[in-house]
Amino acid sequence: MGGEEDNSEAESSQQNGALETKILGRTLPEWAASPAPDRAMIADHLYWTWYGNTYPKPAPQKQDVPGNKPIQEKAETPFRRWWIESPQESQADEPDYLCETCRHIDFKYLINDSPLEQLHEEIQLNSLTHVLQNEKCAFCRLVAFTIRAMVGGREIDTTFDEKPVMCSMITLPIETDTRGPRQLLLCGVPAPDGTDGLSLIYSLTPKDETSVSEVNGHKSVTIPDIKYDLVKKWYIDCNDGNCGLNPSKSYGREMPKSFRLIDVDSDCIVHSVQKPRYVALSYVWGAARTLRNVNDIRKDLEVKGSLLKRAKELPNTIKDAISLTRKLGEQYLWVDSLCIIQDDPDDQAQQIAAMDLIYSSAVLTIAAASGDTADAHLAGMTSNPREFRQHIEKIQGINLANRPSSFGRAIDKSVWNTRAWTLQERLLSPRVLFVGKQRCFFSCQHRQDVFIESDDVVESGLDREYKPNVYKNEAPMMMLSSGHVNISSYRRVVQEYTSRQMSFASDMLNAFEGIATGF
Repeated sequence: MGGEEDNSEAESSQQNGALETKILGRTLPEWAASPAPDRAMIADHLYWTWYGNTYPKPAPQKQDVPGNKPIQEKAETPFRRWWIESPQESQADEPDYLCETCRHIDFKYLINDSPLEQLHEEIQLNSLTHVLQNEKCAFCRLVAFTIRAMVGGREIDTTFDEKPVMCSMITLPIETDTRGPRQLLLCGVPAPDGTDGLSLIYSLTPKDETSVSEVNGHKSVTIPDIKYDLVKKWYIDCNDGNCGLNPSKSYGREMPKSFRLIDVDSDCIVHSVQKPRYVALSYVWGAARTLRNVNDIRKDLEVKGSLLKRAKELPNTIKDAISLTRKLGEQYLWVDSLCIIQDDPDDQAQQIAAMDLIYSSAVLTIAAASGDTADAHLAGMTSNPREFRQHIEKIQGINLANRPSSFGRAIDKSVWNTRAWTLQERLLSPRVLFVGKQRCFFSCQHRQDVFIESDDVVESGLDREYKPNVYKNEAPMMMLSSGHVNISSYRRVVQEYTSRQMSFASDMLNAFEGIATGF
């Protein structure tokens, strides 16, 4: 149309009296109906555009780089500002020694001072073979450790089409604070099947020096056990309204008839608890053996200490969930296999019909995303300490370390997140503790972001001020709190649900009933 710019990202048209805004050529309803990869792309676009405009990170003053064109004041990509022309050299036997390639990189600028636009520039390192073998250079050493941690002992391919694989990196914001230090994403590294494929390095400032140890002459951080006090602070603060919005008390509601719970103090099944405060478990049954509450043993399971006597019959996920609930200072836990009579169709129908109430009334839901069956332990419990180690190298005065898997990789890519039943459990729960293999995450319905179990101040997110929900009802995987039907959101939830796995086709409607009730 005349007068419009061809490269405009947003255009408006008046249709039927309503203003429809197009983003990258499509309206929001059109994006909502798009395939999942397209929805993820536009979500990222909206997120970083909003943050970049609302919370701009000031760029360093303009400077000329010898051998290149002067930096233009309005350049979209800050070309080679990271380049150090005459770097200071150190001896090869010193711990902070950098090789000929790495010593020209200004890590302080990339981590602490680079603007958001820096992510558009790819920084070349060296061949993967060189990096893996160069144990003298502190940064190559860190990159090699990061890659080996990512592949998990698998063989690393250093060639592709008979050509050497070249390493490079780009900067990315830390998702918990886009105005804070950046992280470095390693590029060009072939990811074996079964790995998350992402190798990230970031600035690590440990809050707890007791978590820092020395391995082979180099500092490292390990957090083998879940930080129970931190987890409790997360969900209690949310329930008290300290996560940014007014309090949203979920527990203390009237529950359906014959509602049962595990009393973790008495190690038995109890019922008729008035307006209970409890934790719920979301997990994958899989092919593991599991003790189920059936009519033949239902009375036995209500005897004090009965679950302790049957401990060998309980799957590890449930045993760990009972222990975790106890460590958090809570008394009651809801688990479907034990709190629903599995061979009583009437009881099953009654409890399934109340699934939206059961999960939405829990003070906390534990999502067991670290395993693929009910017999897998919860990572970070005494029975299954975490082995992931962060290797620290001090480079140009900054502590850099390999970063554990992000929320998107640890949780969204987990087996737990592929199951149909877990979708409603994730959507209906007001507060969720996601137990991943390397660390835990916490999310609530008040915020679009997550809190991360981390020893680093910035990454943990505890110092953040509340940010408004960027996506509002356009975000995938979110239930509406207004009570109004939103066809676009409903369509996206149905698409997500139908893409998930289900062991029994007869469960298709049951596993969606709680979500449908929420709409």
